[in-house]
Amino acid sequence: MKTEFFSKIIYRCRQVQRAWRPRFSPAELAWVDAFLTPEERTVFLEMAPADRRHALDVARLCRQAVGEQFTEPLTAEEEQLLLKAALLHDMGKRNGDIGLFHRILYVLLAARLGKYKGFHSWPLVGKPLAVLADHASLGAQEATRRRWTPALVALIRCHHSGGCDSCDKSRLFSLLQQADNRC
Repeated sequence: MKTEFFSKIIYRCRQVQRAWRPRFSPAELAWVDAFLTPEERTVFLEMAPADRRHALDVARLCRQAVGEQFTEPLTAEEEQLLLKAALLHDMGKRNGDIGLFHRILYVLLAARLGKYKGFHSWPLVGKPLAVLADHASLGAQEATRRRWTPALVALIRCHHSGGCDSCDKSRLFSLLQQADNRC
């Protein structure tokens, strides 16, 4: 029990460290260009640096996991979809002016409040916390407006849930969620 508690503390400290001053290599940004359309790349670059770093880390873990977890490897199209979803899954966070303080506060509150959705009424911190709570839905709504593929929209929408009916790519959902939970 104590080991699990301290592991969570170390995990959260590493998250704060990565969010404090995220760095990107030219090779990483070139790799992003290989998977995203110009419109998707624009959305990716509009994300906060901490969210881009997180998305790149999730995509890296997804790429490493491809072929390791399933006896049947992913098709090239499935791998492309998985990596796009990994790079764009937190795009809904662009809808709020979210700072490191908000992220830390949200994690602390989420441990107590669970899936609380009433943040909008909170003074000063309400909008950023509400966006953090609902970023998957916000991102999916935007992806739908942009007419991105239904499979990509579903992965963005469902990445924090236990799954959803519209997420018919369960192998992809599983890989995305596992990688997201590790970063």
